[in-house]
Amino acid sequence: MSKLTFFFDAISPYSMLMFNSLLRYRREWGTDVECKFVPVLLAGVMQGSENKPPGLNKLKGRYMAGDLKMTAEMSGVKLLRMPRNFFEQAQDMRVMRLLASIEMTEERDVQEAAIQRAFAAIHADPGFRDDANKISISDDALLDLCLSAGVANPQETLASLSTPPVKDHLKANTSQAVSLGMFGAPFIHATSSAGITHTFFGSDRLEHLCHFLGKPYHGLGHKL
Repeated sequence: MSKLTFFFDAISPYSMLMFNSLLRYRREWGTDVECKFVPVLLAGVMQGSENKPPGLNKLKGRYMAGDLKMTAEMSGVKLLRMPRNFFEQAQDMRVMRLLASIEMTEERDVQEAAIQRAFAAIHADPGFRDDANKISISDDALLDLCLSAGVANPQETLASLSTPPVKDHLKANTSQAVSLGMFGAPFIHATSSAGITHTFFGSDRLEHLCHFLGKPYHGLGHKL
């Protein structure tokens, strides 16, 4: 069996695109490939890897806007424009602490449902944007996320976000990712069935990942 560890921060639109691709391809891979989804703090990754967000560079930011639009279209994924308060939202750790808490306590299907809803809230659902294209995620919205994902004890989960165990877990995830070479999101650490390891960065390495796993590649938007 091959194993993939997918490190992500929900603030990253490229992470959402790759997450959706992995879910589609996993249907074909079946039990041959084990996928684990691990929340991290992208700000911590940037600090630990001595990197800087590409959006801070005007030319890179302009390129990313067009690249994201085209990649989303090719993938068949709904993606809104980057919110005007993107960097402010990136500093709000509630969403990632919530996903870390869910990772600690819930089964895989609940965790993945919560991840999907977190991505949608930040990048795809216009209900979380105002007329100025600023994003706002309230505590009530986080509660709704828990309820819709099937979290067993939503109120307890929300209450855990400021506790040391959840904070430490998210920090540990982030430190592990940096130790494996993560410098941006998304980042995959893969181990083949033969025990060979390789890492992949970005949402445009799906074909490379399939090659490494010895699995067919059908394109970004292929319906498996």
